[in-house]
Amino acid sequence: MRDLASIVSIETKNKMFEKDRICVVTFKENGYEAIVPNDCQVGDKMVFIQEDSILPVDEKWEFLRKRCFRADLNGFLIKPMVMGKKENPDGTAGDRVKSWGLCVTLTEAGVPEKLEAGTDVTDKLNIRKFEPIEDASPTKMPKVPKYIKFFLKHKLTRWIGDRYLKARRNKYCKGTFPTDIISKSDETTIQNCKSIMSQFPGMPAFITAKMEGQSFTCSLDPKKKYEFYVCSRNNRLVEGQSDSTVFYATAKRYDIANKLKAYYKRTGHLLMIQGEQVGPSIQENIYRFKEVQWFVFRVKELIGKEWVEHNWYDMEPIVSELGLKRVPLVDYVKDMGKFDTVDKLVKYAEGIAWTPLTINTGLCYHPSENDVLWKDYFQHEGIVVKSVNYNKEKNIGFSFKVKNIQYAEKGLKEIGKLCDNWKH
Repeated sequence: MRDLASIVSIETKNKMFEKDRICVVTFKENGYEAIVPNDCQVGDKMVFIQEDSILPVDEKWEFLRKRCFRADLNGFLIKPMVMGKKENPDGTAGDRVKSWGLCVTLTEAGVPEKLEAGTDVTDKLNIRKFEPIEDASPTKMPKVPKYIKFFLKHKLTRWIGDRYLKARRNKYCKGTFPTDIISKSDETTIQNCKSIMSQFPGMPAFITAKMEGQSFTCSLDPKKKYEFYVCSRNNRLVEGQSDSTVFYATAKRYDIANKLKAYYKRTGHLLMIQGEQVGPSIQENIYRFKEVQWFVFRVKELIGKEWVEHNWYDMEPIVSELGLKRVPLVDYVKDMGKFDTVDKLVKYAEGIAWTPLTINTGLCYHPSENDVLWKDYFQHEGIVVKSVNYNKEKNIGFSFKVKNIQYAEKGLKEIGKLCDNWKH
């Protein structure tokens, strides 16, 4: 799990337009920017808590209750936001401020002042990572009962709600993810590895759209007579549950198991496919697909005793043979050195979009200056940048995601409503 909360030191401080009590800062240790009180100074140590962190119910976080409390999570969910504008040197309004998380003083967080910048304090603050139910377990979970929500709101009965939520999350976990062969699909955010591009000067990369859905991984198990299996982001699902999961239902519709077996018989090679499943009942189905579809972003092939990873271009024959699609390609960049700052990559990601007409073709839409966001087009959740030669397990190349803060701020339900109103 990534460091959700860490000690940081302020690297730059900028005024906000027509705001006297708050300012925007950046940090030496990562590529995020955040809003803090104006009395903070360059060099000050702070605690930065990243988006998708769940803070425990604690008196020091009560100021977040109105905006961030989630009864079903029994905690405060931190989300990014766009608020106000930076002030240019001439006193005019500049770019919008993108606050990627919560930034508080060490005293406010209750951590020792002696801790050095870069220290991970995730466990110290009892912070856990938010994961959608679809990724946390293999089946669609029921809604949290009203009486459980009531228990979670009150200190004396909160332990009952905690036990309920824990039991609900663990009920359907049937096996572990095969991390010995392939890593989980959660990419590192560029702000957490802002120096990565300087480590690979001149290296080419594929940039693909980050689609909104559920992660899936499927393969034949060489340890169990090539038994077919499917994984969610964190769990290996058992075939006995096939009738109750979207994963196996979609795999059967594509006939993936038989196609993988046929490929093995013909070539002697095992395949491991990883991608995103999108469609009805998944993440508000913002693309408005009529049935669940699989978009592939990673293919590994066991040739002899070695797992070989195929890049976006080379995986096409395999993906086509399986009757699937690759995730939409945004661009092929010959030299990632063109993006020498995190801000350039973030702005680039904001310019990659889709419409209900282009998403079915696997193409990305590039808005014109006259196009209106959320009316003429929709933004992707973000982009994924992956070097042409890449293998995470062998530390070859790089791969990271660039998230779109306006997308996160808008929210899936709101985006879904806007999709329904789109002009067809």
